[in-house]
Parts: sequence; structure tokens; C-alpha cells
Amino acid sequence: MPTSVYYRKLVLISSLLALLIVGLSFLLYNHGPRVRIVDFDSDPSLQSLTQNSTMTIRFDRPLREGDYTAQIRFIPSVSFTSQTTAQNITVTLLENLKHDTEYTIEVGPDIFDQTDRPMRGIYQKTIQTAQPSYAYLERNYGIDYSDESFLSQDADDYIKIARLGDDPEIVFSNPEITMFAANCDFVVIATKGEERDSLYTINLQTKEVREEQLLLGGRLNYLTLSPRGKIALFTVTPDYNSVSPEYYERFSARVEAINLESGEARSLTNSEGDYIRAYSIQMDNDGQVALIQDQMQTFYAVSPFNDYDPVLIGSHTSSFGFNENGSRILFRDQSNFSLYDVSSGDVSPFELDTAGYVQSVVSGNKKIYIASTSYSLGEAQSFVYSLQGWDDQEPKIELTTSDYPSETLRELAPSYDGILLSAQLNADYCQFDQVSPNAQCEQTHTIIYDSESKKSIADFSGFGLVWLP
Repeated sequence: MPTSVYYRKLVLISSLLALLIVGLSFLLYNHGPRVRIVDFDSDPSLQSLTQNSTMTIRFDRPLREGDYTAQIRFIPSVSFTSQTTAQNITVTLLENLKHDTEYTIEVGPDIFDQTDRPMRGIYQKTIQTAQPSYAYLERNYGIDYSDESFLSQDADDYIKIARLGDDPEIVFSNPEITMFAANCDFVVIATKGEERDSLYTINLQTKEVREEQLLLGGRLNYLTLSPRGKIALFTVTPDYNSVSPEYYERFSARVEAINLESGEARSLTNSEGDYIRAYSIQMDNDGQVALIQDQMQTFYAVSPFNDYDPVLIGSHTSSFGFNENGSRILFRDQSNFSLYDVSSGDVSPFELDTAGYVQSVVSGNKKIYIASTSYSLGEAQSFVYSLQGWDDQEPKIELTTSDYPSETLRELAPSYDGILLSAQLNADYCQFDQVSPNAQCEQTHTIIYDSESKKSIADFSGFGLVWLP
């Protein structure tokens, strides 16, 4: 091939490539910004997307500064905020998404790059949210009550995790599990020993089981873990028969913290170095604040990280904990209720027109559920009421235990979207399920109730159900 022909072909190919590059650059320049990818902080097909979960929309070029919240839409509708930084828009959810639901996310078109070119069209992405999952304790009492000698069967208790509709998975077993707490990352379990309890952490991502090294030996109580936290709180009380009265008085109900990632243990103290003691512990959804009650029924807000002094909240009989975003706390004093505003410190009355003794008030995605039990002629019946928000003053009956004679409601927990309710039902005269064998409590079981279809969709032996985000 003559050299001149070779060079002419080389020049032609180079020119065509240059034109192609220029043409593509022109097209890309005039198209404006394009969405490259939409990322979530957790996979929505595997975990529930809850309030404060984030979604990042990444573009192919830097964006003009501005508020593009109105250019992002969820179908069905979802409340959120957004923030623009460089080539990204970060969306923060203000509510929990519904389980097992298809959502369409639309972005644009009036989003501009730094040369003021807009998107050419609307970007769409469809996601399918997961079925909810949960953890619970299945107790095997290890006693054969049909045998007059009450011989032990040496059976283990189990912590089980299940996704709605699937068979449960055993993640931990021990002869005597006293309590547990769980979220989508960790399960924390307390087990009973002769003079001191043990604490174990399961990392649900790696399946690693670790026995924690506690700073103080004794009996564990009030084990608490927030839905989105990595710090577990609990109290430790020395065994009364193994220590002096002075030692017992000094260290009983001491609040301890465990970093579930590192295993680091810490005793919570005030600014003067005195140990913080508690007779109840609750945490907000993000694990940033704990609400503790002392022996005199006074509540304080404390940091699980021990980075500020306890904040006095006030004296109340009991607390039903934080609302869904941690901005308010519901307290009970005898038969009266009050709402505490965390930011202002204001307290306002909250009247609940329900029958019977109110056992709990729990919040699920802006919906509030109230569990109460009434007694008449020696028989008990439990009710679950619902409110459409903290401003709703007309509770509606959601569920009764009329289909479960001789049983009363012990615990109630709504799923993160507020649609499903887990209700623990105990046999009459079995108010508490202790670690020691109790024949009556062997009948304890949990139902899962669908508030939309108005029917029970699951019924199994076990209690203490915790919904996993």
C-alpha cells in the first residue's frame, strides 16, 4: 500500500473520530445534567427504609446551586427534605416507607447544571420495598409438668429472626435467655448465670457471636437498643447474696453502655464522676438520646456516648417513650397523660378516652396505638386503639382479644410502616414471663395483625417481638 494512501486513511479515521467526539460533546453539553445512579443507605429490597434514611441521586456533572426538592417526587407520596452538593442531591426521608410496596421515584426536569442547561426529561426509577422482618424469643421451659418429679428436659431458649411469610431462623440459643434487643445490624442477648449474667452480641451482617467483657458483674436489666443505633444500654446490679450491703447500694442499677461495633464498654457517669443509675431506659430511634428514670421516678435525658451531663426532664409515674422523630415524649401520671416537647421543655395535657387500664402507647409511622385492658366480673379483655396522630383526640378500636378468651394483651409493637401490629397474648394470671419455669406462661404466644385487612396473619409461640428496620 502506497504511503500516501495509508496516511490519507489515517487522517480520515482521525477526522471521523474527532467529529464523533465533538458531536458527542455537543450532544452531552446540550442535553444538560443526567442522572447516573440512585443510591440508598440500605437496600430497600432487604431492609425497611425508615425516617432519616437517605437516598443519593448522582448526576454526570456539577449542578447549579439551588433547592430541587420540588423536582423530586415519590409515588405513592413520601415526605422528605433534600440538599444539593456538587453533582449529588441527597434526599432524607421524613417518614417510614410502607413494606412490600412499589415506589416510583421521579427526578426533574427543571434541574440545571452549572452552564444553566436543564435536564431534557424526567428520570424515573422503581423500587420494591421488602417484607418486614422481626426477631423474637422462643422460650423452652425445660420442665416436664406431666412428670411429678418435674425433671428438667435441659431445653434451650432461642432467639429467632423471620421475614413475614418465611420460616424463622435460629440465630442464638442458650438454656436461660433473660432478655434481648435487636435492630437490623445487631442482636444483643442477656443470659442468666449463677451469680452474674452474661451479654452476647450477634453481628447480623457477619453472623459473628461475641461475648462482651462487662465492667461490673451482676444481674442485667433494661437492655435497650435503638432501631438505628450501635450503642446498647443496660443496667447491672450485683448479686445481693454475694456482696456487702454497702457495695450493693453503691453499684445497683448502674447504667452501662456497649459499643456493638468495637465491644468497648463504658459506665455512664455525670460531670462529677458519679455513676448514673436507672430503673427504666428508653431510647429514641437514632440512638442519640436515652430516657432514664431514677428510683424517685424522676426522668433524665442522657447521652449513650456519655458526652453531656444528664438533663432533668421531670417527675412522672411512667413514660411511653418518644414519638417517631424524637421531638416529644408521652408521660403518664396516674390516670393523666402529658406530652413533653423536647426542644422547648413545655408540657401539655394529652387526654386518652379509652376503656380500662392503659398499658402502653406506641407510635408507628405517625400512627399511634394504645393498648389497654379492662376487668369486669373477674374477666379481662384487652383493646388496641389507634390515633391518626398526636393531635387526634378520638381513639378508634383497632383490635380486641375477644377471639382469644382467657388471654390478655401483654406487649404491643407496630411495624415501621404502622400497618402491622404484633400483640403478645398471655394466659390469665400470667402477667410476666420469668426466666424460671412457669406452667401458665407456656401458653404465651404472639399474633401479627394487619390493620388494613383487619385480620391476624400470623400466630406463633414466642414473645418480646422486635421489628427490624
